[in-house]
Amino acid sequence: ADNAYVCQRAGVVAALLFGFGPALVGLGIWSQILAASGTSLSAQVRRHAAGVSLLLRYVLFDAVRRAFRSDRDIGWVLMALCLGIAVRAYFLSQPMRYDESNTFLRFVNGDVSLLFFYPFPNNHVLHTILVKLSTLVFGAHPSTIRFPAFFAGIASIPLMFCLARVLLRGKSATFAAVAMAVFPYLILYSTTARGYSLVVFFTLALIFIGALTASKPSMAASIVLSVIAALGMLTIPIMTFPVAGVYLWLTCLFFINGNKFPRILREFVLPCAIMTIGLTAVFYTPVMLVSKGLDPVLANEYVAAQSSEMFFSRLYPHLARTFSDFFRDVPAPILFAFLALMTIGAYSAARRRDWPLLLLLPSALAACAVLFLSKHAIPYPRTWIFLLPLMLILANAGFVHCVETFSHGIQKRVHRGVVLAGACYGAWLMATNAIVRYPDTGTFPDASRIARYLKPLMKAGDKVQASIPADYPIYFYLWYYDLRDFRGEADPNETEFFVVQKSNYTFEKGIDEPVVKLVAVPDAAVYRNVPHEEQRPPERPG
Repeated sequence: ADNAYVCQRAGVVAALLFGFGPALVGLGIWSQILAASGTSLSAQVRRHAAGVSLLLRYVLFDAVRRAFRSDRDIGWVLMALCLGIAVRAYFLSQPMRYDESNTFLRFVNGDVSLLFFYPFPNNHVLHTILVKLSTLVFGAHPSTIRFPAFFAGIASIPLMFCLARVLLRGKSATFAAVAMAVFPYLILYSTTARGYSLVVFFTLALIFIGALTASKPSMAASIVLSVIAALGMLTIPIMTFPVAGVYLWLTCLFFINGNKFPRILREFVLPCAIMTIGLTAVFYTPVMLVSKGLDPVLANEYVAAQSSEMFFSRLYPHLARTFSDFFRDVPAPILFAFLALMTIGAYSAARRRDWPLLLLLPSALAACAVLFLSKHAIPYPRTWIFLLPLMLILANAGFVHCVETFSHGIQKRVHRGVVLAGACYGAWLMATNAIVRYPDTGTFPDASRIARYLKPLMKAGDKVQASIPADYPIYFYLWYYDLRDFRGEADPNETEFFVVQKSNYTFEKGIDEPVVKLVAVPDAAVYRNVPHEEQRPPERPG
């Protein structure tokens, strides 16, 4: 078995040597060149580390300090933060969904090596690692499994506030923070154990660092940007889209700010490209070893290129569904006002030639369009979730443009109105249980109820069968209620239970053996097979 394991991974080791070998050789040559010039590689590393430290200690912390320069600013962001926490906490214990249940049972709830097992894109590696840590510390419950996504969503609210203050040059960011706190689509992925809220957080962090260092490229900024980008890539490879968008945005800003192409190439484009790719490769090395290569990451069926006919026939429905999902449960008047504010924000930025604000969303869209059309594959609508904060920033600029001519007293009342409106909207989302009803990532709300029903009926050796998306939520709650060996094929003389989600599955199509119905609820039913011994006719006496 050990020899088979080594043979299976021999190609992976060879690929790693082929990839990292030239990099190490290049590093050695660079070290020799530095030594010939009177310095050393370690000295260069220390110098760049000092530059990163200065960037974080002075530039970053000073920007955060200026964003909260008054008690009023702190008050606005605290109200938005409390609102975001309250709404997300309410939905944190919603029924487990298919994707998160699958991730927990297949990658989290087991050996550490499973954290890096990547048979298909359901494993968001960095997020999975954080879920493992969360459940080790707090125990495995639906809420604690969602803690990493929850805290990433919460942290994005003050980060959005700081970023909007930087891009708007100290003007109000209350609208963006409140919208970030109560936007339904963002709440959904802050209360579901997936990596998308981490992608949003890392995207905001990239833009924040970029906005602070957009006057001229520097190696320190390139290092910080590359680390953030690589962490996002380790979360989900779709981070490629926001990384490309932010890097294109920064390149445009460097040109606009008078930097020459050689400097941009030397201190930003090449360092960021090399370090982002290199760090991502290093972070994915355990994935390559455990999963026997990167084909599951780079060449799985979900990212495989489609024919042009299929791709373009699905393009418009994909865009329409993305728009519909993004603004689900956003009332039409609010949606129209939001789009109007985005338009006003773009107009005001163009009028002032405020390039960092004006070019942010177009750069992201342009980079995404190039990658999207090049890849020729239709992704899930949630792939584009990182675009929502960019839209909120532009709408915030429109909001500021509309209210900045008012007196301070009126502006204060308007901001209070924004917070109050956000609170009312959040209360409405909770009262209607809106987020729980969203079908994203697979839902089976009756899973916990069915699992509790099955628990006293099951004995050792019994099995449970269900179809997607009911199967993994059922398996999770059976595990949660201390039932373990419940998957697989049952012995003919053992009991097998069939769980059917009526809205997604027709019972008669999947089972060809005698069964009896045990219980039915609005969208689910449970059946039990008739073991062979019960199917035998009774023996005649004598």
